[in-house]
Amino acid sequence: MPLHFRNDTGKTIWVAIAYRDDRCTGSKWRKEGWWKIGPRSSKTVYSESAKNKTFSFFAHDEGYNHTWPKRVDAYTELPNHIFDRCWDEPGGERRGMGDFTSHASDYTMELYF
Repeated sequence: MPLHFRNDTGKTIWVAIAYRDDRCTGSKWRKEGWWKIGPRSSKTVYSESAKNKTFSFFAHDEGYNHTWPKRVDAYTELPNHIFDRCWDEPGGERRGMGDFTSHASDYTMELYF
């Protein structure tokens, strides 16, 4: 019952997510990325149940011509390489992430222009 991202564009995109993780000190949030998602494709980015969980995400296409989310809720540093770290851990470019809450155990976030 996971969280998926669907790329409804004609371009490859990269996705990073964040979610609550009590193992992290400070903010209690973990951030992970990057999932490369081809045009009109989907990827599972969180394998546990997504029901009633709040997530944050940032996504971009090649060259950052298009970025998501449109509404930013918080900023954090995201490295340019694959990562899995706590929210407060520094390193990378400062990016704005947007929050959403899944009300289904198996949830798909659709990204499009």
